[in-house]
Amino acid sequence: MEEIVDVVAALIWDKDKFMICQRPAHKARGLLWEFVGGKVEAGETKQEAL
Repeated sequence: MEEIVDVVAALIWDKDKFMICQRPAHKARGLLWEFVGGKVEAGETKQEAL
């Protein structure tokens, strides 16, 4: 049975600019670009995970 993991992401923009992050080279899908976010850990709010 697969574990269910909550993940959050944020779209942050200012006028014509968006904030994106590049994944570390040593992680899965390394060097790809993504929106700010993270996995929600036990006892953590979604806002804290961001």
